Amino acid sequence: MNSTCFSLRCWRGLAICFALVATAGCLSPVHVRSARTLQPGEYEVGGHISGARAMLGAVNWYNGTQDLTKKDATAANYGNPLEITARRGLVPNVDVGVRLGIGSALVGAEGTWRFMQSDFGTAGKLHLATGVQVGQSLLDQIHGGRAVVPLIATWDGLPFSLTLAGHFGYRWVSQPAMSPTSLPEVIPDTRWAMGENGMTGGGGLMVDWHDETTTLGLAFEVDHWAGAIGAAGRSLSDYGVNVLQLSLVGGFRFGLEEAEADRTRDAIDDLGK
Repeated sequence: MNSTCFSLRCWRGLAICFALVATAGCLSPVHVRSARTLQPGEYEVGGHISGARAMLGAVNWYNGTQDLTKKDATAANYGNPLEITARRGLVPNVDVGVRLGIGSALVGAEGTWRFMQSDFGTAGKLHLATGVQVGQSLLDQIHGGRAVVPLIATWDGLPFSLTLAGHFGYRWVSQPAMSPTSLPEVIPDTRWAMGENGMTGGGGLMVDWHDETTTLGLAFEVDHWAGAIGAAGRSLSDYGVNVLQLSLVGGFRFGLEEAEADRTRDAIDDLGK
């Protein structure tokens, strides 16, 4: 193998890696945490890496001269190299956080409210939570975002927990419309997979191991939204997009002892007034 061929293969490999990174933002997982919330003043820094597969439903449309059909297909596999999260407990059962996607330039904010916690003794604890997640990708290739409301149920039997979750919300996509006169294979897979503005929903399952400071987990998620294509003056033809995601999740918590010490000092100061 000569050096020129080797260089070309290296550059092609780098281009593929960049494409995987660049397309990760629109496939960011929703469910990468349990329904447990941080205590007031406690912090958690964590992250997750994910892999995703987008599957597209069949679509029939009119291109101006004839009816065309695009069959069911797997658009592509995507890799999300790293998303970093940081959260802080505000008041009992409420925490807030931010999310940053490396490579996809995803910027997000989220808040979680645990509205129920039941203790079943040695059998474990049940946590129920909801909240909101808002995110926006700043990359031109995948410019768009989402606002979703998750509903999370966690059965916490230390040191392992099982979490079932669902979500619904809205996605917006800042991309040019897909031209109905283009052949399906000419339109990039990423453009098909991103779909159009509209409602989204899905669910997830996560198993995690945790102690007082550390969480490690594996999460699986299914997401659904829709796309559309059609000629001017005719009804758009819709197709469904289903995305399967698998994530490795980790987090480290700190600051609780300092927060509790501050609350103790404040309580002592109040008694002395």
